[in-house]
Amino acid sequence: MKTNIAILATSLLTLCSLTHAAAGPPETWYWRNPLPQGDRLASVVYGDGRFVAVSLAAHVIRSPNGVDWTLERPGAGAFSRSVSYGNGLFVLVRRLGLIETSPDGATWTLQNSGTTNHLNAAAFGNGLFVVVGDGNTNLDSVILTSPDGITWTPRSAGTNLPLWGVTYANGLFVAVGGNFDGGVILTSPDGVTWTPQSSPALTSVAFGNATFVAVGGPEGGDPAVPTGGGTNVFTSANGLDWTPRAVPGVRKTVIFANGQFAAVAPMDQPLYDSTVYTSADGVTWEPHALPESSFIQGITYGDGLLVAVGERGDILTSTNALDWVQRTRRAGTGSDLTGVAWSGTQWVALEESGGMLSSSDGLAWTYHPPTNRAFMYGIAYGSGTFVAVGATDFFFNQTKSKMVVETSTDGTTWTYQELADNGILRAVAFGNSQFVAVGEGFPTLILTSPDGATWTRRSPGPSRNLRAITFANGLFVAVGDGGKIFNSPDGENWTDVTPFGFSRDLAGVACGNGRFVAVGDRVAASSTDAFTWQTQEFSDPASSRFSGIDFIGEMFVAASSAGTVVSQDGSQWTIQRSIPYRGSRRIVEANNTFLSVGFGGTILQSAPLITPPLLSLPRMIGPGEYEFTISGPAQQNIRIDVSGDLSTWQPLTTITLTNPAQTFRDASAGFTQRFYRGVVTSATSP
Repeated sequence: MKTNIAILATSLLTLCSLTHAAAGPPETWYWRNPLPQGDRLASVVYGDGRFVAVSLAAHVIRSPNGVDWTLERPGAGAFSRSVSYGNGLFVLVRRLGLIETSPDGATWTLQNSGTTNHLNAAAFGNGLFVVVGDGNTNLDSVILTSPDGITWTPRSAGTNLPLWGVTYANGLFVAVGGNFDGGVILTSPDGVTWTPQSSPALTSVAFGNATFVAVGGPEGGDPAVPTGGGTNVFTSANGLDWTPRAVPGVRKTVIFANGQFAAVAPMDQPLYDSTVYTSADGVTWEPHALPESSFIQGITYGDGLLVAVGERGDILTSTNALDWVQRTRRAGTGSDLTGVAWSGTQWVALEESGGMLSSSDGLAWTYHPPTNRAFMYGIAYGSGTFVAVGATDFFFNQTKSKMVVETSTDGTTWTYQELADNGILRAVAFGNSQFVAVGEGFPTLILTSPDGATWTRRSPGPSRNLRAITFANGLFVAVGDGGKIFNSPDGENWTDVTPFGFSRDLAGVACGNGRFVAVGDRVAASSTDAFTWQTQEFSDPASSRFSGIDFIGEMFVAASSAGTVVSQDGSQWTIQRSIPYRGSRRIVEANNTFLSVGFGGTILQSAPLITPPLLSLPRMIGPGEYEFTISGPAQQNIRIDVSGDLSTWQPLTTITLTNPAQTFRDASAGFTQRFYRGVVTSATSP
């Protein structure tokens, strides 16, 4: 059970993010936009009268008709690769050797595969399930067989190339694979003994009209890679003798449906959109552009309907491969959301493409199209006004990129203005009755405004691009390229507090637990006063390239190259992929809930938070003895924790509130400063 906390000190101090913070970000989130979900869909299959699709994060959605979809299971961790159906069983294969089975696509059981190698595809034929996957150091790709989907047996593949696709037809299993080292086609009459032959790299194989067709390329078939596949197309009448076909276009996945082959390209030149190619024989192909850039990863056919799935949770259907209908329900354009703000009555989420989404409850969202073409990157609320900032150009050009500011008092009607100076505004914060915006420009770009309409440029020092800004403890703190850190009490007068010799780019800054933390390219910097900073460099670029940070639920939450990571102090980070976090200012705690926005217009919301206890200011009633009032719902169990430095906490006692307001007395001795926090541990029935 997630807990909520209230914190107070034995002396009056202005501290950042201390009062009523949740004890750790919530682990359960609910999709609000798009619906039924917005994670990239990796694969889709039709079986037992229903469509089942899976996302990279192992979200599972189902539909009885391809039109109406429901989220059956939230994400379950390791990336999904594909889902298939056979013998009354859905089989989901994932990275790290994970196999799940389901009779209906709703209830799933994790099976023991006996391997930790990534698994990529599955097929059923001749009374046997066959799963194929990546190779290993023993020079053998993974091939597993099972008569029931429960007990799996490894088989020798005779190759170490990754296997991406497998099918069964004409009494023969055919598997294909490859990478930039080459390709392979494997055949087996029984799934047990396999014969490999060299080929160009391939990612998918299907059978129909007495013909096997294999497609793909060296980029592979991993749906975690939004493009992938390749230009190779091979056909065979028997699965043993293959003929290359010189046809234009990229293909990643192929199926046979309704008398023809259908192959999808996630992104195809010269269209730069997803394309479906159809062919009766695998030799002559006709392209059909999909209506939007969906980076289609999977396609299936059932009950007279083609269903294609891909980026941003897109689900497209067609009866003829020519005319496609979007079935994902979405507020907005699907552009990335670059920030979210709360006014006290209204949420506003900012599209990078310039549109706005508003909501009073986080559940239902209304889209407000942009009035001018602009790229928008930051949003804040203060003094009764929403302020969003950006630029006319995506990349900074000293001669033409104009700074853009949009303002609104209600989140619905917006006023657009282009500022006189060139630059790109990347972030904005509000504090001390001032909006302060920072970004890319020459010299260093900092602007201030009392109302969001009239702006004044400030010059803190040498030219550096600034990426993020926050306000806490009476100070603005801005960070950016070259490790630059500036602070200011008013937004007008700035002090360069960059540590000596520190030069790694910084991407985000936040304040909580009594300290500021900035993160960036394999580095974190922290400070308790925003003047003296301690820096820490990380050696692993695969997991420590930070792109943003916020403080929510008594934890720092950062976006890194390894996914979402959390920390209490900015030095020790733990991966916590259950938190949807895409970067600075994209997650907010307000109105008794958390709201997270990000890639592809996704909006997720936590369940309502537990009502936190309220702790009054402490009263000294004797030497070393303090008393304060705890307020909250009766029958809540409250654990009182104490700390001398806001870093290390120790439990003092646990009480049950017998009344909505209850007095607590601490007679502990031997401390000169003490902080208290109240943690809701449980609620009992009256």
